[in-house]
Amino acid sequence: MRRVHRLASFLSLFLAVWIGGVLQLQGSANRSWCSLAVLWAPALAILSLGCYLLARLMYGVMTFSSYPRETVALQQELQLAKEKMSEQGLWFAD
Repeated sequence: MRRVHRLASFLSLFLAVWIGGVLQLQGSANRSWCSLAVLWAPALAILSLGCYLLARLMYGVMTFSSYPRETVALQQELQLAKEKMSEQGLWFAD
């Protein structure tokens, strides 16, 4: 639950700052790089979050631990389940 609260507070802070920036821009006719940054901030935040999550997922896949004994035990359980199901009339293609 702490993670949800932290995310909600971060999003509300970001939204408050962004709305403040947009409201300040509405009064000015100056379209500088700063005004474009304010307008594109939500899209850039979502893109950055997506890149971060993709990198985190790839890191998790690359560092995933393999347990050979557990693999053998799982394969044995699967074979046993297939045998029991084939006794009940189900057929499995290998």
